[in-house]
Amino acid sequence: MKIKSKNMKKLFMMNYRVIVMLFSVTLFACSNSQKEEELSIKIDKLQEEIESFKEQGLSGTYIGDFGDNMINITLVDCKDGIVTGYSVCAGNDRDMQGKYSINEDGSFYFELDEPGDNKYDGSFKFNLYVQNQTIQGSWDPYKDIVKSKNYLLKKRQYQYNVNNGDYSYASQRYLNQEELFGFDLDELGEMRNEIYARYGYSFKNKSWRYYFEKQDWYIPTRIDIRDKITKVETKNIALIKDLEEYWDIAYDDFGR
Repeated sequence: MKIKSKNMKKLFMMNYRVIVMLFSVTLFACSNSQKEEELSIKIDKLQEEIESFKEQGLSGTYIGDFGDNMINITLVDCKDGIVTGYSVCAGNDRDMQGKYSINEDGSFYFELDEPGDNKYDGSFKFNLYVQNQTIQGSWDPYKDIVKSKNYLLKKRQYQYNVNNGDYSYASQRYLNQEELFGFDLDELGEMRNEIYARYGYSFKNKSWRYYFEKQDWYIPTRIDIRDKITKVETKNIALIKDLEEYWDIAYDDFGR
């Protein structure tokens, strides 16, 4: 990600120098009107390419606090002032679309709207600063069920890592009932939900949501990650659930 950002910055500076050079040529070269027109066309084209490089740096995932929860604002496509994306927060996954423009200071101003068919939907307005890869703004609900919120989010890239968490082996090999007898109900629940958390599942359950949002490796990505779960994980999840039910019924004879 850093390499790509450096390359984009290098290309931007190269194009900027070319524009300065061509502009100088335009001022000081001979006053041939045809040549001046050709130079003007080239400058306009290079300016468009620079704007295109800037737009490529807008898309991505921005993560941070949103009231008591963590929010993911992902900008999927930004082109010609039109933007599409989605928000993920507290077990809600909402598509968004809107528009953006360039501020005088070089930052970008965005307005994005959620669909409106969910009682918690609203409108996002924020400034995006490409240089430090942050967005800062406000969110206003369509209904007065919840309050408006301010936020400062940092661009982060989600990448699945099977080693994240305290029970990563639950995603790496088949578990057996005997080895799980040594865990209590809370530990079994954490083991099972870690499987989902590693894929960035956004939890509706408040307790698990708050727990995983405190983990530095966790990023909420979507609410439907069923196509990501492996056969090993599927079998382990079923086994853990069975033991959780058994532990809940016969806790006096189960566990440590």
